[in-house]
Amino acid sequence: MPAAHTDLVFPYLVYSLGWAFGIFLSILLLIFIWRMSQTASKTKDYYGKILVVGGATLIAVPAIWNILMGLGFAPIINVSFPFVSYGGSSLLFYSAVLGIILSVYRRKDIVEASEIYS
Repeated sequence: MPAAHTDLVFPYLVYSLGWAFGIFLSILLLIFIWRMSQTASKTKDYYGKILVVGGATLIAVPAIWNILMGLGFAPIINVSFPFVSYGGSSLLFYSAVLGIILSVYRRKDIVEASEIYS
């Protein structure tokens, strides 16, 4: 496969760096998704919760799909691994989604003036 380092990056990394790195990357990904879900549960604003859940989904689904695709449990399609696959536009997109999630987390404890007086 000529573009294995871009389309199937998880099996390529496991082949190059070993199963220990693949397991480490999977655990790191699960911790990252878990932390994003914790951010959604700590946010008081409903719109902020929807933004965080949507952003976490936009990052989690392609990452899990890419891992399952590399292990042979999902059909092979062109899905990039977030923050790991080669490509400028996908990296820019995932960085923008992560920036929105971090922005919501930064403002999670701010109480609006309308909430104080109602």
